[in-house]
Amino acid sequence: ALSILAALLLREKTNQGCWIDSAMMPATMMLWILVLGKILQTGQEAKKDQDRMTGKYPNYTCYVTKDGRSMAVAAIEPKFWKKFCERFGKPAYADWIPTTDAPGFPTKTLASYSDRKLKQMKALIQKEFRKKDFKTWRSLFDPEPEACCTPVLSVLEAAKFLKILNRNDLTAIPSQGGISFPQLLFAFGNPALFRKHHRMPPH
Repeated sequence: ALSILAALLLREKTNQGCWIDSAMMPATMMLWILVLGKILQTGQEAKKDQDRMTGKYPNYTCYVTKDGRSMAVAAIEPKFWKKFCERFGKPAYADWIPTTDAPGFPTKTLASYSDRKLKQMKALIQKEFRKKDFKTWRSLFDPEPEACCTPVLSVLEAAKFLKILNRNDLTAIPSQGGISFPQLLFAFGNPALFRKHHRMPPH
């Protein structure tokens, strides 16, 4: 879609058309661009806890709860890390990433820690997450978005969450047999672009 829009804009400016070669495989791999560059450069596959995008740092990874579910932490900036630590009940951990550090990931202080120290930090946080179940952690962080800690939802939970947000992305399309089929609508980003009525495709 972006390629088509760009081609239309080019035609408007130059009066020249162009041919678009768009394949699904490279298009989906672009979504992995933050880690793909390093893999292609080094020839080494990505491994868990290896770098900033795969969970090396305590402020950007997933932790397991008491009942085996997961919570995702993405408190990259120092100010968000401080909020996380306060909500987490461990305000002293905020010193690991001082608010005096310039924004960046990892910050200067965080980047200075050895791999051993980073593992120890993560182990301390993981130990705390194991003390409470998923529901408890979720309710604890829900009122504080700036703590940047969110539940890792299942597909069904994510679909239900759309309804909680009062969005119309998920709808039900009636069929001839009186059965409604759930359908996720394309997210245009503008409700005015949605159809008012949805129906099953022709047989």
